[in-house]
Amino acid sequence: QVIVALFFDGKTTIQNTINTSHGEHDFREAVFVQTESSENFVIKLADNDVTFPEKVQMWQRCSESYRSVGYYAPAILSSKTGDFPTVQYKGRTCVAYAEEFSKYACDNDTGNGIASSKYRD
Repeated sequence: QVIVALFFDGKTTIQNTINTSHGEHDFREAVFVQTESSENFVIKLADNDVTFPEKVQMWQRCSESYRSVGYYAPAILSSKTGDFPTVQYKGRTCVAYAEEFSKYACDNDTGNGIASSKYRD
């Protein structure tokens, strides 16, 4: 909940956590969060060679560019202080960022046997 509080005010509920790591040196975890107003977001935590604050900022700009011309892309949110913080999580130093939960169901499941549509309204 401490990491979630970096992004959201008020009461939040952690709905689920999914590990999508690709080995010991590529840690990735998604924490599904619902806010007090029933909005759904995903906090993404990563400790790997390809995820660092400047790259997440680039992904954020790309998402905003897609959205500005009418294409759908989930919004990428920085923390309440405007950054993509480095946090301690499960014994790792991770970059953290939030994403708007996808408005559309995926065609496949997550590989963990949990279909993304499970988290839809």
